Amino acid sequence: VIIIYRSNEARYNHPDLWPSANFPTPWPNTLSPETLIDKLNEGLVTRNPTYGYVSQVILTPTVWFVCRYLLGNLKSKCVLPLDKYKFNWINLQKPGPSGVNIIISDFVELQEYQFCKDVINLNLKLLKESIIGNQTDSHNVIN
Repeated sequence: VIIIYRSNEARYNHPDLWPSANFPTPWPNTLSPETLIDKLNEGLVTRNPTYGYVSQVILTPTVWFVCRYLLGNLKSKCVLPLDKYKFNWINLQKPGPSGVNIIISDFVELQEYQFCKDVINLNLKLLKESIIGNQTDSHNVIN
């Protein structure tokens, strides 16, 4: 678990905490899954590889959208329609300095925690790359 405080005051007398600027978190600010994926990809290409990087796989409803679906809910209108895009995007990623570091999403418990499993599998991908040449592979993909 990584906790990032966006206030430098929270770091007061805690030199072991990283500054907020070390983990930029661009806000895609879109309701379109396609635009979100484009912005996520663009962010990874242009990110500084010497810092951490937070990819927000979250759609942002507009005021008009919220008013239109006032009796609906965020999960059915913004989260579920994004799922196929989100999982496809995550599975195409490469973890590490030039790839993804931290991915955040809403309602991670959906589809039997598939989001969590996919992120863990990215970590396994990174681990496998670090032990190339090892004859045994005891790290299995989580389904």
